[in-house]
Amino acid sequence: MSLEFSLKLTSLLLGLAMLFQGIENFLMGRSPEFRTIWNSENLQEELIAGLPLPKSIILKLFSHRGFLILALIQILCAVAGMVFFHWVFFAILLVCHLFTCIRFRGIFNGGSDMMTFVVLTGVLIGGKMGMIYLAIHGLLSYFKAGFSKLRDKSWRQGRALAVFLGRSLYPDIREYARLLAQNPRIGLFLAIVVIAFELLAVALPFGRQYLNAYFIVVVIFHLVVYWCFGLNRFFWIWISAWPSIYYTVSLVP
Repeated sequence: MSLEFSLKLTSLLLGLAMLFQGIENFLMGRSPEFRTIWNSENLQEELIAGLPLPKSIILKLFSHRGFLILALIQILCAVAGMVFFHWVFFAILLVCHLFTCIRFRGIFNGGSDMMTFVVLTGVLIGGKMGMIYLAIHGLLSYFKAGFSKLRDKSWRQGRALAVFLGRSLYPDIREYARLLAQNPRIGLFLAIVVIAFELLAVALPFGRQYLNAYFIVVVIFHLVVYWCFGLNRFFWIWISAWPSIYYTVSLVP
């Protein structure tokens, strides 16, 4: 994969991921539950104390109306970024994402928010260094997840997967958790497969011939996570890092 194509494809997939995020934020912001739980008045004191900005700007920027406007700006810039591939739109998206995370006092959607920052940074760096930077972070994210599971006794014993599935919001998925708890050997086998899959990510630069097969497994893996837990943001943002991985692996002799 060429540098130009990998950068454009990454920008396109990133724009798509942030378009979906922006739409979700806008629809969520219009719900009555959001106004109650994430009422801007509840956040004012903490934001004023923690941000080096005038109080008047903070009150406007992090108001409910400000959140909706921020989501609309993100939607527009995501579309513009996919059409024009100009760095300015992605710089604005970085600011939008930063302010959104600040409003939620950290990160709203866990690792997907952090990965969004990583992909945005890679695109803004641009060129060869930007793609290598993104690829390294992408591959390490899988390895670190696998290493963390390997150190966890519940994963090594095959119990963790049933526990995670049991926390799903979907009744059908919780039924799978019950079946895994009743069949510990299956749980252990699946745990070994997941850990091995994630740890092997860092070996991809030295096994280019397995890259396509690994990517297919990645797509299936993220789709399964989406299906089990509704984490659609994880699917789109991690997939957007893969063009940089294809390009970087092609650089290895």
